[in-house]
Amino acid sequence: MKIFRWTYLPLFLIIGFLASTLAQSEEIKRGRRSEKIPNQYIIVFNDSVNAEAASQDIVKTHQIAPIHVFKKAIKGFSALIPPGKLNAVKNDPRVKAVGSDRTFHAVEQVLPTGIDRVQAEPGVPANTGFGIRVAVIDTGVDLLHPDLAANIEGGITLVTTESPTTTGGHDDDGHGTHVAGTIAALNNDISVVGAAPETKIWSVKVLDSNGDGSNGDVIAGIDWVADTSQHPFIHVANMSLSAYCSECTDDSTDPGIQAMHAAIINAVNLGTTFVVAAGNENSDARTSVPASFDEVITVSALADFDGLPGGLAGSQTVPGMGKVFDDSLVKFSNFGEDVDIMAPGWEILSLSRSIFGFPITNSGTSMAAPHVAAAAALMIAVNPGITPAQVRQALIETGECADGSERGTSVCSEAFRGDDDGYPEPVVNADRASRVSFTPPDPALVVTLSSDEDLYHVGLASAAVLTSDVRDEYTNGVSGLPTSNFVTQINGSTSPLTWTETASAGIYESILDLVPLATGTIQIGVTVTDTRALSSSDTISIDYLSEPTAISMHVESIDISFRKTGQYIFPTGEVVIYDDTESPVSGADVSGEWFKNGELIYSQTRTTNIDGLATLSQFRNKAKKGDIISLTITNVEKEFYVYDPNQNHETSDFGTVSIKMGAASGPQADPTFQLGDVYAYPSPAKAGQKPIIHVESGLASQLDIKVYDVSGELVHEASLTDPPKIVDDGQGPQYAYEYSWTGDIPPGVYRFIIEAQDNNGGVLKESANLTVIP
Repeated sequence: MKIFRWTYLPLFLIIGFLASTLAQSEEIKRGRRSEKIPNQYIIVFNDSVNAEAASQDIVKTHQIAPIHVFKKAIKGFSALIPPGKLNAVKNDPRVKAVGSDRTFHAVEQVLPTGIDRVQAEPGVPANTGFGIRVAVIDTGVDLLHPDLAANIEGGITLVTTESPTTTGGHDDDGHGTHVAGTIAALNNDISVVGAAPETKIWSVKVLDSNGDGSNGDVIAGIDWVADTSQHPFIHVANMSLSAYCSECTDDSTDPGIQAMHAAIINAVNLGTTFVVAAGNENSDARTSVPASFDEVITVSALADFDGLPGGLAGSQTVPGMGKVFDDSLVKFSNFGEDVDIMAPGWEILSLSRSIFGFPITNSGTSMAAPHVAAAAALMIAVNPGITPAQVRQALIETGECADGSERGTSVCSEAFRGDDDGYPEPVVNADRASRVSFTPPDPALVVTLSSDEDLYHVGLASAAVLTSDVRDEYTNGVSGLPTSNFVTQINGSTSPLTWTETASAGIYESILDLVPLATGTIQIGVTVTDTRALSSSDTISIDYLSEPTAISMHVESIDISFRKTGQYIFPTGEVVIYDDTESPVSGADVSGEWFKNGELIYSQTRTTNIDGLATLSQFRNKAKKGDIISLTITNVEKEFYVYDPNQNHETSDFGTVSIKMGAASGPQADPTFQLGDVYAYPSPAKAGQKPIIHVESGLASQLDIKVYDVSGELVHEASLTDPPKIVDDGQGPQYAYEYSWTGDIPPGVYRFIIEAQDNNGGVLKESANLTVIP
């Protein structure tokens, strides 16, 4: 097959070439940081919720704008939510989590002979990937390209960052077409050939004509791949895209990132192998998603100039990058423990959109990943039923180490040049991958039964949530089983329970009504039969007991102490709770009221520790000598316990202020620009009072304050441009701002956010609450 090698150029340079001569251009595009999309959110439902109905109801109730509904990989939806309506959506009992939507970008093209290097040229691998489907989750695929169209089975457009200019997954950028060409370009004497030229491509367009998309769009793409009601089963998914941010980690606490991770986990559990680009930030891949997820195969980029091992083709000097050496980790490539394997990603020749009509070269981990996706397809073609985890391990073990040897089950003894992170990944070898032979396990079905609790009490619990985890011989979750395939027995008798599949593949739930059942130990069994007529059973037992006799508890002691704060005091009350055996009670919520000279000034609740001690401390108040500060315990609560105030050794305690108020003396204030205590006092403040916002900042040059109500609306802001004063709050002198919020302040709970700046451009941020009562 004849290959014409062109360098990827901006369009105006291509036109210029047609008029004169070609001047090769190597443009380097660095990775871009993922940003949160204003007012756009990922809403994740509890597993038992009907996503379609719940999303429609929430949209109608709160008048928000829906974008995607997720029904298979996870349950939830994405939407545009005005700031004033966000809390109402978060507080809906059907909602598990709400996270900001964020931008995703095609892993950037930076400026390879790849098919030769991975031993995938026609006639070398043992097969061509016939019968295997690969999803390209990207900017789409040119559905009309003469070197690809015969291998395209279908697609969908899911872009919402702009009005879609294409439908059915058609590419309006070119990135996805280039990726798809590396996988499945036809072996037909024109243009280029892919590494698996008889695989079938499914185009899932989640990135727009600029290579950008949202987390919600990407989750919708994963969800669509997992949903086999939309198309035949898809064996491999390639994701040459990433989001790079501090929250973009495998263990992220960001609900939006967690939603994407859950979607991939469930799609992998359904049997699809996910291959992803490591990213082009020259950074540790642990801060890029989906690259940092353990369930995917993460691919870094190799510079290869001649399609041969050994690094014998010298180097190239590239503006902005210096020398790029043959057989080295490309300098832009992400690296680290999360990277599994390497593939050519430098000047990779593949397809452009058919409006250009010729192949082009692009660089990036985007271009490396499809080499691995194709190798995975070749392996799956001769090993039907192989699990994604087995594919990943076999690709790594058949990979080529820097010394030319096959990696096998041990770690490569030598890393490729530039791969200095201590994790020497091998280069994928498509030929060896295509010859891997797994002996399939015997057909099997395994069900694991569990309950949400082991112990239930009459009057406190009316139902138990039962879960059946149903898996096949590959440990894949078995989906799509109707409730008629489940036979449930309660204490030896068949019970007509209804089993419903959750958003997680192979996980089914049922609700057992406990009210009609006799107390005691309940034996629960379930037998599940799959579509192959294979069955599996499991049993558990739960205890359903009479309501426990409440244990009496009381206040054993209260001790009040004072801490000097210059012109103020901080009272602290140590309250000890014991039960009727005089043993400390941990985990009890102790509520108390603070009084000054008989007037209520503050209420609060604290929880006891293992010693039965709860420490109640009041925000500072002005006091003078002779003032009486008292603390009265109003209630103590804990499940299965009853508070008996008649047994209290003490119910209240008081102290008389005898310390002399005045300016503090001692060490000098530390001018270091760093955040100390941030609070408001008095809090709660009574209507008409002027609450003071106290911010310890070191020697700052400016302080900005913004106050929001519970709906998220900005209700007050101020900017202080004078330097802070020295204030002693009992911890020694500190540079601090004290801002008095004046005006008519309605009762309510407020959240204030502060941002302090110094003369060197440093910024400190913090937030705290302020309460105003009538």
